[in-house]
Amino acid sequence: MSRFHFNDIPKLIVTMILLLVLLPSVRAQFFGDETATDSTANTPPTQDVSAQIDAVTPAATTQTETVVTDEPALDSTAQSSAEIDSEQSSSATAVDPPPSPAVPATMPTVDLPSAELFTGSVTLLGTGEPETDITILLNGEPFVQTTVDSGGLWSATGTIDEPGNYEVVVNVLDADGNVVGSSDPVTIPIVGLGDEVIPPTFDAPIAELTSGELILSGTGEPGSIIEIMLDDEVIGSATVDENGFWAWAGTIEEAGDYQVVINALDGDDNILASSEPAPLTITAAERPSPDLISPQAGDSLQAGPQTLRGTGEPEAELEFLIDGESLGTTTVRDNGAWSFSKDIDEPGEVELIINVLDSEGEVIAATNPITLIITEPEEEEAVEVEVIDETGFVCQENYIVVADDWLSKLSDKYYSDLFLYPAIVAATNQKHAIDDAFSEIDDPNLIEPGWQLCIVDAETAESLLEEEN
Repeated sequence: MSRFHFNDIPKLIVTMILLLVLLPSVRAQFFGDETATDSTANTPPTQDVSAQIDAVTPAATTQTETVVTDEPALDSTAQSSAEIDSEQSSSATAVDPPPSPAVPATMPTVDLPSAELFTGSVTLLGTGEPETDITILLNGEPFVQTTVDSGGLWSATGTIDEPGNYEVVVNVLDADGNVVGSSDPVTIPIVGLGDEVIPPTFDAPIAELTSGELILSGTGEPGSIIEIMLDDEVIGSATVDENGFWAWAGTIEEAGDYQVVINALDGDDNILASSEPAPLTITAAERPSPDLISPQAGDSLQAGPQTLRGTGEPEAELEFLIDGESLGTTTVRDNGAWSFSKDIDEPGEVELIINVLDSEGEVIAATNPITLIITEPEEEEAVEVEVIDETGFVCQENYIVVADDWLSKLSDKYYSDLFLYPAIVAATNQKHAIDDAFSEIDDPNLIEPGWQLCIVDAETAESLLEEEN
């Protein structure tokens, strides 16, 4: 067993001092920066410790070097921050950046309008990349969204209520509705309806207008379209000529007092301006009354079947009245002749009136009363009464043409008058209209052998000749 000597006391003191010096460094390696920091704060300066170590023993040099090392502690804050920064840097490098929107190859354009645009419904036009979605902005505000067609054209129709200058920009949209391109701005003026359009006018008729075909006229902007309204109903339209005049020819069937307004139209039939309402009076047109050729006023007729003949306006509907009682109606033929057959059995003086009817059966014209005298038939042997067809006359002879026949020759033979041959033509053609057995004579100078002609009596021939004239 070794023995303790007082000579060992200085060595023991030095050893305890070294332990106190080394203890904070060891604790820092095992318990972190906080312990190391606290220990370091209580440690004397390094130079003093080193001097003491050098003075005592070389072995203490190794311990002192450990205290001043720059390596961070195993669980130090500096080490954790470096690792975190490294991980964040690696993570940021690994993520791909978002793709930028595809810019269209062709930017859209806006067409300048070829004519003035007016408030209301407005259509804008332009070009762009086919099949792309676009939105049109007016003064920065959305107007219409549409799609460029396959031909690279677009059109957008919307409503602009206020006149003024509008900046038009077209934005190209991607599939998500993001703007990927824009047109150059274009300024387009919108004109208020009627602000710069000269209202058309209507010329008041100088003479009285009658129902039927008529002409209305007035003035307007050269080249513009006008429409004519009669009591709020459009009856027609016309184009204003280069001199500023327009004219419309049409038909107004109903007589009456009307209000006329003339509207100026744009290319879409929108009303740009209107004339002041103007009065228009249409009077009923006078229709010619028919003429009675046979019998004449004052003639005496035996009671029984009667045939009336005369002339009138072709296609007119006639009504026959005896003493105010309707006997029936007939239609004037295309050649202007008419005939009507009816029994009048009551003897005495009767009053005949012939009315002209319109398509609804209303009387639009009439003859003056015509007086006829109906007498009792004479008692005589019964004779066979020839049936009178709708022509109103009978043929005294159905003549067959032979070679070398002439109408004038036949007229002289039957009527002793060369110039009554038109009566043969008239009688034959009227019979042909209801019976093909009779020939149709187109040229009085040409008749063919074998034709069948109608030869009437002299009185009927003269009556037919009057009708033809």
